[in-house]
Amino acid sequence: MATIPAIRDTLAGMAHQHGAPARRAAALGTAEIRRRVAAGRNGLVWTRDKALLLGFAAALPTLPPG
Repeated sequence: MATIPAIRDTLAGMAHQHGAPARRAAALGTAEIRRRVAAGRNGLVWTRDKALLLGFAAALPTLPPG
């Protein structure tokens, strides 16, 4: 750690301003997407979320197994 106060304060300010990088989450598999869509919650928010999930799933390339 820096011992010069100006450098220490600058580094602390940079860490406060920028924080830590976002943690990447694992991608959902097809089975998990289907399970969540089939959960059948109702409401406007769920309708929007379901449309987003299905839209992203439809945009994924289909690769042959193996």
